[in-house]
Amino acid sequence: RADMMELSKKKSIWRDISNRFKDYSNDQLVFDIINEPYFSISANEMDELSLEIISTIRSTGSNNLTRSIIINGGGTSSWEVPFEISSEVLNSDDYLIASFHYYQPFNFTASSREQYNNFEFSQTQKDLITDRFILLKTWSEGNDIPIYLGEFGADNENGVNYFQGSVGEFGGPFNSDRVEYHRFIAEEAIVNDFAFSAWCASNKSSKTINLRNDNPNNSS
Repeated sequence: RADMMELSKKKSIWRDISNRFKDYSNDQLVFDIINEPYFSISANEMDELSLEIISTIRSTGSNNLTRSIIINGGGTSSWEVPFEISSEVLNSDDYLIASFHYYQPFNFTASSREQYNNFEFSQTQKDLITDRFILLKTWSEGNDIPIYLGEFGADNENGVNYFQGSVGEFGGPFNSDRVEYHRFIAEEAIVNDFAFSAWCASNKSSKTINLRNDNPNNSS
């Protein structure tokens, strides 16, 4: 079982959040239970956590009775997590959205590592993304649950880290490939009916879409 103290803590947090926002419109607010749990939580633990938090949110009433809740699976790579969500969780509620993140190929989403130093966004890599998104779409249709691509993004050109004020020790993506990566992922999400968000932490991160120049100590 998931650690009971941690589970109790998370339930308390979500009870407070749910009560605070229960009267907000469902068109303007959704809840996301937990971010990237697969790094430390098994599939079974994530299922247990999801069931407990979903129940906690629903128990607060008002618009939370039908508010959309974003859920994850556990224990696998970021793009495969929907496949790990149990049927018990999927069948427990009518207002769930499955989420995944996509940060591959690593040659320009993890360019700070020496082994990822081929920065071309090849057709082979594009085909792999297409195939994986089709698998996710098929899963979505088979389980009658929408999908949200919660994060994707490529490293800055030449591996620049604006916060540290340095270029990558081992290089980084070419700008044209970086731009194409964002375009391609977005288009694939649209084709497969996934809602999506691109990751940007401005000058606080090695992945930047909008770079603030007015205050170098703050991200936007």
